[in-house]
Amino acid sequence: MSARVDGWQSATSKVPTYFRDTGGMPLAGGGRTKPGVLYRSDALSNLTPQGLQQLSGSGISVIVDYRTPAEAQMAPDRLPVSVEFTKVNLPLLEGAFTGTAQEAMQRAGLHPEAAARAVQAALDRLPDLGEVYTGMLQHGAPEFAATARAITSAQGSTLVHCTAGKDRAGVSIALVLDAVGVEQDAVIADYEQSERSLAGEWSERMLGMVASMGVPVNEQIVALVTRAPADAVRTALAWVQEHHGSSAGYLRSGGLTGAGSSGGIDFCADHDGDEVPQEEREQHRQPGTSGGRTPRSRPRPALGSPEAAGGDAFPC
Repeated sequence: MSARVDGWQSATSKVPTYFRDTGGMPLAGGGRTKPGVLYRSDALSNLTPQGLQQLSGSGISVIVDYRTPAEAQMAPDRLPVSVEFTKVNLPLLEGAFTGTAQEAMQRAGLHPEAAARAVQAALDRLPDLGEVYTGMLQHGAPEFAATARAITSAQGSTLVHCTAGKDRAGVSIALVLDAVGVEQDAVIADYEQSERSLAGEWSERMLGMVASMGVPVNEQIVALVTRAPADAVRTALAWVQEHHGSSAGYLRSGGLTGAGSSGGIDFCADHDGDEVPQEEREQHRQPGTSGGRTPRSRPRPALGSPEAAGGDAFPC
C-alpha cells in the first residue's frame, strides 16, 4: 500500500484532500518502491497557507495535471510562489465528467431547455468506469508516456493529479506502478484507497456541483464521480495486457523510449531494499496464479544504465 503523508489532509485543504506517496509498495521480485519520488493527489485548488508551506518544502518540482482547461479554470491550482514548479498540462477528456457537463451547458448557452437537453444527451452516453478507462487508454498513450517522461526528467519529486485524483491520475499511477513491477494486487489496493480518501465532504461537494448542473444524481452518477472499484482498474490493466503485452509496452507505444528489452520499467524501484515479507508477498499475489509476476533472477537494470537501451531514464 502507498504511504499517506501525515498531516497533509487536515493541513492543506478546506475540504478533505488526499496526498499519497507511492513509495513502500511491494515489488514482485522483492524489495519496494522508493519513497519521495512519485506522489498522487486530487486538485490543489484549496490549499491553506499551512498546506502551501508544506508543499513548498516537499521536494516536489514537477506537477502533472490531467484536467481540461474548463476544469482548471473552475478550480485553478493554488501553489506556493516561493517555489518554481514545472507544470505539465496533459488534458484528458475521458474521466472529466464535471468538466464535460459544464462545457456542454456552456455550448448550450445556459438556456434552461437547451442545457437540460445537453445534460440528458450526456447522461444517455454514460459508460461505466471500466469503459471510461479503456477509452482513456485508447486515446491517451501520448499523455501517459509524457507523464513518465516528466518523471524521468524531474530534478525533484513528481506529483500527478486531476480533479479527483482517482480516474485519470489513477490510471496513470496504475500504469507506472505496474510497469515498475509492483504486485498487481497492491496496485489495485492503491487505486481503491482513493475512494476512501475522497469519501465524505469532498464527495458530497462534487455531487452537489453535479446536481447544480441539472444532472439527476443517480447511482450511476455517484459511481462515476466518487467510486474507485477494483474491477475498473482491473479492466484497464487487462486491456493494456491484451493490446500491448505490458504497461511498459503501452508506454512505449505512446513514445516513451528506453524501457529495456525485458519490457519492464525500473523507476523508483529499490531492489536492494528489504525483501517483502513472505506473508505480504502471498497477500499481493494475483488470484488464480502461482504467485503473480515471475520473480526476476536478478534486478532489471535501471533505465539509463549501461545495460539499458538508452533514452528516457527514470531517476532512481
